[in-house]
Amino acid sequence: MSTTIERGIYALLIVILLAGAFRAADKASEDRSAFNRWRYQLLKLREGVDISATDNYPNPPIMAVLLEPLAYLPPVTGAVCWYLLKVAMAIAAFVGLVHVVEAGGVPFPPAMRVLAALLSLKPVLDDLFHGNVNLFILFLVVACLVARHYRYEALAGLALALAIACKVTPALLVPYFFYKRAWWVLWGTAVGLLLFLAPGLVPAARLGMEHNQRQLISWYKVMVEPFVIQGKVTAEHINQSLPGFTHRMLTRSPSFVVFVEGHETPVRYDNFVALAPETANRLTKLALLGFLGLMVWSCRSPQRSGWQPVAEAALIALGMLLFSERTWKHHAVTLMIPYVALAFGVAREPRLWGVVVGSLVLMLLPGLGGGNERETVWRSPPFNKMVLVYGAYTLLFVLLSATMVWQLRRGASQARQDVLPTGKPGHLPQAA
Repeated sequence: MSTTIERGIYALLIVILLAGAFRAADKASEDRSAFNRWRYQLLKLREGVDISATDNYPNPPIMAVLLEPLAYLPPVTGAVCWYLLKVAMAIAAFVGLVHVVEAGGVPFPPAMRVLAALLSLKPVLDDLFHGNVNLFILFLVVACLVARHYRYEALAGLALALAIACKVTPALLVPYFFYKRAWWVLWGTAVGLLLFLAPGLVPAARLGMEHNQRQLISWYKVMVEPFVIQGKVTAEHINQSLPGFTHRMLTRSPSFVVFVEGHETPVRYDNFVALAPETANRLTKLALLGFLGLMVWSCRSPQRSGWQPVAEAALIALGMLLFSERTWKHHAVTLMIPYVALAFGVAREPRLWGVVVGSLVLMLLPGLGGGNERETVWRSPPFNKMVLVYGAYTLLFVLLSATMVWQLRRGASQARQDVLPTGKPGHLPQAA
């Protein structure tokens, strides 16, 4: 593929992303965007309202403080500004990932770079249209990888800390960096958590220490304690995390609910067996331990640049999606990281085309079908809802996780074979 064609495809993709701003504006004008939902909540900050307690605001105070300036703009203007900021974050994240891969010295073919961009397009658009904060989290995780590539390890830790303080799941990178003995990254993360989370000196500078602490505690009680301490899991079909899938399939938990006079009412169950919720929680914890074992077994590359650290970060990003209490489709924007690693591997291992096809099928199936959910949910839900019931995205995360492990182990095996019996290096290892 020539450079001109590659640039033309990128230009077309950017036009598609920018054109989506009109849809974001329409949703905001009809009050159907996540931006509108949290905008009304954030406007209460100036009145000293604890929005986590009163409105179930889902993120720690630092995220509210960062987004607050947009809340003071008119709804449509604010929604479009947020949309365009996230487009810039998505482009920067993709460029950063490709740069880290290419810095390893092994060529990243132009056609495969384009493949990575095309595979990432749907997850990016899903988050852009929904109006949520997941692209910001992707941007921070990639910023951490890029900063570490350039050996700005403390800065990498600060980026990771901000990601954790905005949405807890990037904390899965902490044991990874501990395993890597990246001490300066961990020191930067510790300092960043003090600044951004607890005691949260940065949000406290805006909210005041007392208000900040009150909101942080309320957020913990609403978003963390029910899942981590009480073991409560949302089992509805939209939840594609492993805990949600496990409870939906293995316990007497509803896959569809409706609200009747403000009360959540189950209307359909699709479980195969009816285990106790505690048993399902134990199974999920065992799966998490197994996943951590796979991380230790696979993430052994000493490199800061190249495809290996990106594939390792991809495995952890997939773990973030799998083991969160709730993972909606638009949370899957971090699939950009495994898709970059997968596209790089396809150039050297044609068998990975099967994974590309399989992942596309699983990702696109929930977009097929249709129907009025309110009318059909308790009788015959539409096809696109049922594929979510049976975990299309959950299976996608598992498929890509297995692929990342395979690529990393195969790459490590090839590296060992490239050392001669005398102990002297042979030819450069080929990437998997």
